[in-house]
Amino acid sequence: MSIEFKKPADVARASGIKMLVYGVPGAGKTLLSTTTGEKTLLVSAEAGLLSIMGTKADVDVVEVHTFEQLGGIYQHLQGGTDYNWVILDSISEIAEVVLAEEMKASKHALKAYGEMATKVINMVRAFRDLSGYDVMFTAKQDKSTDDYNRLTYGPSTPGAKTAAALPYYVDLVAALILHKDREGNTNHWLQCHGDGIYIAKDRSGRLDAYEEPNLQAVKEKILGQKLTSKAA
Repeated sequence: MSIEFKKPADVARASGIKMLVYGVPGAGKTLLSTTTGEKTLLVSAEAGLLSIMGTKADVDVVEVHTFEQLGGIYQHLQGGTDYNWVILDSISEIAEVVLAEEMKASKHALKAYGEMATKVINMVRAFRDLSGYDVMFTAKQDKSTDDYNRLTYGPSTPGAKTAAALPYYVDLVAALILHKDREGNTNHWLQCHGDGIYIAKDRSGRLDAYEEPNLQAVKEKILGQKLTSKAA
């Protein structure tokens, strides 16, 4: 049996960037899909696409209303496409769709939540493991209190255990936060380092605590090189 040895950087580039971004409504999560600088597929489970209606970015949209449709998209992507980025917007809405389907199939709420959690986590792992694509999951933001009664923020899905598990399956978790400067202007930032208030992490170790919400810039910083699209 032949064994192929590879450099970590080569494996990382081939696997692609896998990330989760969460934030409050209006923070600009969907708008991030227009900042990749590459051909992007936006898998939308939400109705709010007005924010990118006039974009000139190379973005295609496919809307999903059932878990079965999402599986079909996954199978299509597995066959190889010319997309560089795949963005699932949002994992919160997808989980709600799955839960609604499971609640119809079962009269037992606990069983429905358990089935939803299993399906959503398996789906996240499947899309994460798509080779040759950069993948971003968006999520709604939720707040809770920790063991010290401090307010903390993180991704939201039906079922607290599902939401808590999501950050473990990706390399980058970022909170899309809004900040007003002294002049009253609202600025958008990706918080990439956890601070005890917002859940965040950066396995690459190359991102600052706060980055501009631009996926092309984030990718170039992580890889340490300028982008070269598949079509080039």
